[in-house]
Amino acid sequence: MFPLGMWYNTYKKRYIIRNLIEHYNTLGVLRRNIWRHRSIVINIVLLYTISVPLLSAVICAKSAGNDTIIRGFYTFEIQHEENFINISIRSILIASVFSSIFIFTCVIALMCGILYYNMSDLFYLFCKDLKSLQDSVLSPRRLRKRVLDQSVLFQVSHRLEEATSVNSGLFLCSQIVPMYVSLATFFLFGANELTTAILWANAPTALLAPFYVIGITLCASRISSQIKNCNVCLQILHDRLIYDTLVKGETLQLVKAMMNRRFTSMSACSVVNFTPNIILSIFGSLLTYGLLILNFKQSY
Repeated sequence: MFPLGMWYNTYKKRYIIRNLIEHYNTLGVLRRNIWRHRSIVINIVLLYTISVPLLSAVICAKSAGNDTIIRGFYTFEIQHEENFINISIRSILIASVFSSIFIFTCVIALMCGILYYNMSDLFYLFCKDLKSLQDSVLSPRRLRKRVLDQSVLFQVSHRLEEATSVNSGLFLCSQIVPMYVSLATFFLFGANELTTAILWANAPTALLAPFYVIGITLCASRISSQIKNCNVCLQILHDRLIYDTLVKGETLQLVKAMMNRRFTSMSACSVVNFTPNIILSIFGSLLTYGLLILNFKQSY
């Protein structure tokens, strides 16, 4: 259900996503070489995202014939002979499940992470412009341009939140649930009971889910961090203007107008804001859940 919801939301918001990409490219941020090797890193992450589930699916499908748990799960507990047709159907089903749950959802999450990080570059450049004003002579004309730039960023941030919020929320749900299941599997099964099929069935969760949960959270929280830096620069600029007797009232009003503008925070389904605290909350709850299962196992 989660991959289907992510596909529908991406298809529904495709024009907003396209406009965000075009807007970013129009500003020429990439030509400023903020990060020259960004495309290389993205390609490496994409290759890692595709190869891990595919490799896990191949090994899991190959060893599922000797594992009653995995074989029963992917055959709906229907008993049948191990012939070529049944093995092929089971292998296709395993590959489809791994592709939809891990590859598709992580590729959508990668897209959201790239959008978050790229749009944070705009706030970074705006913050640099504000810092350049601190040591220069201010005029209403120069500040009007900054107000216009901030207005554009305000619109971009709202469109970005609209385009990625639902996908980010569905992605977190699609990865956190398998993380709990995998954790319960490793705690409930003994070392001798963990077969090759079970290990590789849980390998994508262990190798991809934490990586992407941390990555998308840090990329989204970078926007909030840059917004805070902009607010600090505006506050310093405001304090400087207060003690400057030569400053016109219009200049101070423009700075106050920028200070009063409140940007939206990147969130998951408008329920949880992306901050580094989410990482501690998720993995802290996983640790608590694991200790609880371990306690139940020892009790019984």
